[in-house]
Amino acid sequence: MEIRWIQAFVAVAEELHFGRAAQRLQMAQSPLSQTVRKLEKDLRVTLFERNTRSVALTAGGHAFLPHAYQILENVETARQAARASEGRVYGRIRIGFTGVLNHLALPPLTRALRQRYPDIELTLVGRIMTRDAVDQLESGALDLASWGFLCSR
Repeated sequence: MEIRWIQAFVAVAEELHFGRAAQRLQMAQSPLSQTVRKLEKDLRVTLFERNTRSVALTAGGHAFLPHAYQILENVETARQAARASEGRVYGRIRIGFTGVLNHLALPPLTRALRQRYPDIELTLVGRIMTRDAVDQLESGALDLASWGFLCSR
């Protein structure tokens, strides 16, 4: 199994169209189809139901997709770790926020973070309600959550 096979699978799974996936990967459709077939042969599972009008994930494709995402994420983490040996800080931070105050405070914070740690992947999730934020913190979908309220006297 090769990483590029997994990348091809994910592109087709997300696009549900071989032509669009091929464009996204900057390759021709025929080599993309061959790459997906190699992965299916290696796994001994059909990942897509194909016909002239549509592409759909099979049960095997649905089962494989979260693992494919994890594999690609691990490859990227490994790349970042290799760079970190040079003293670079890397990783992901997902911040959920709500409130007017956060719309004022977050932009300078995110600019400073990106400037000081350019290898940190920052994701902001706006308009998240308190209960949802707590649930996402507990599940690991968010790393931080912030609520801000403006008060009048």
